[in-house]
Amino acid sequence: MRSTYFNEVLNSSAPQTTIKTITMPQLARLRIVLPPISEQHTICKFLDAKIAEIKRMAAVIEEQIKTLLAYRKSLIHECVTGQRRVTEADVRRVVVAG
Repeated sequence: MRSTYFNEVLNSSAPQTTIKTITMPQLARLRIVLPPISEQHTICKFLDAKIAEIKRMAAVIEEQIKTLLAYRKSLIHECVTGQRRVTEADVRRVVVAG
């Protein structure tokens, strides 16, 4: 529906008024090009595989975020309770990396 062809057909079907309008019967008469069913199935399979891949990547990223948050919480706890000391070298590493 974003193709040049569709827009040209749509524009030619709408009456020439200040604001172009098109009625449902006019819209129903418009022809659109669809790929063959076999190609539609191929496209669907491709998109399904890509969606599954994206969902897997999102799950991995969410798990990494949970792990990093737990690690951060643990580090804060260790620093607050004195189990870990923050040195000047630690601070310099953060400043250089940031």
